[in-house]
Amino acid sequence: MHALQAPGVLLAYALLAVTAGVPPEGAATACKVEFDGAAFLQAAAQRGLEPEHRSECDEVSISDNRFYAPPLSSCELFFTNAAWLTAGARFDNVKGQGSFTAHVDPAGVDIKISPGGGFYLKKVTVAATVATASCKDVSIEDVLGAG
Repeated sequence: MHALQAPGVLLAYALLAVTAGVPPEGAATACKVEFDGAAFLQAAAQRGLEPEHRSECDEVSISDNRFYAPPLSSCELFFTNAAWLTAGARFDNVKGQGSFTAHVDPAGVDIKISPGGGFYLKKVTVAATVATASCKDVSIEDVLGAG
């Protein structure tokens, strides 16, 4: 191959990668990734992450994925994007089991557990811009904050 042909070949490969939907090396990819709730909370517990308590709760166990409200009042927890996730990432959706409501806003996700009820996180979806070629390669560690 002639020395002048090499830049043209590299440009052709770069254009092929862009048209195939694969970002060039070092480029960022916008992803929405769903994680298992128990695994997400287990990793968060290892980093010492805790939700903001907006009201009194009977039990909050991040590592065991157990959240309970007192018998006569609701329990409200707020998981902030800034504390729980890497810069630029945000909670997009949560799915759980129990007697609760979840509200996602630009600052994070608010979980309100009914009086005497509980909450178990089944799935959490995070929107993030990551330095990977495929959203399938994004792990919990890629989006979870440092704690």
